[in-house]
Amino acid sequence: MTIKFKKLEQFIEQKAAMEQVFNEMTDREEKAKEAYDTIVAEYEGTISRAAIEGKDLTAELDKLDEEISKAKAALERRAKERQIYSATRPLEKIKSEDVVESFNKEVIPAFRAKRFDDVLKRVLKAKSEYAEAVLDYKAAVREFEELRSEARSELSDHYYYKLSNVDLRTRPEVEKYFITQNDLFDLRGGNPLRSLQYVKTEELTND
Repeated sequence: MTIKFKKLEQFIEQKAAMEQVFNEMTDREEKAKEAYDTIVAEYEGTISRAAIEGKDLTAELDKLDEEISKAKAALERRAKERQIYSATRPLEKIKSEDVVESFNKEVIPAFRAKRFDDVLKRVLKAKSEYAEAVLDYKAAVREFEELRSEARSELSDHYYYKLSNVDLRTRPEVEKYFITQNDLFDLRGGNPLRSLQYVKTEELTND
């Protein structure tokens, strides 16, 4: 990458830290729920045993009742902690809006300066050079036609069509030298031009 999106990196780190704390709180709440359910089950089992066996288990039940109250309070406390944490998000120093603002005001200008503006200049230069080359091609064809017309005027009709042409006529020739709809399709897809795949390097130089 040409530049780093520091605000996004900080946002990702913050998100991971927030998630870790939330998971820890959820885990504590789940354990509190398990402890509460265990004591409640033991309490209900003790009542059933007292009824079935006809025993007076009041002391044991009183103790379990007290433990249930404590376990329930602990569970409610853990649940409240998680709810407050989720609502207040105390570790959230960087908000999504901050990331967006940083992207638009910092990342985009930096990316343009270091990477994109140079690319645009190359594209514009290539467009200008292509236009000049095509116009020069048209001018060369006209220049050739003047030479051929001059020759034709001096020859009899028998030789009129015997003078060959330099203008590109066949489809493969046109597709090799000029930008076509197929080329635009390739470029829109971010792919190399298939029409250039067989062009040799020496054909691209003036040597």
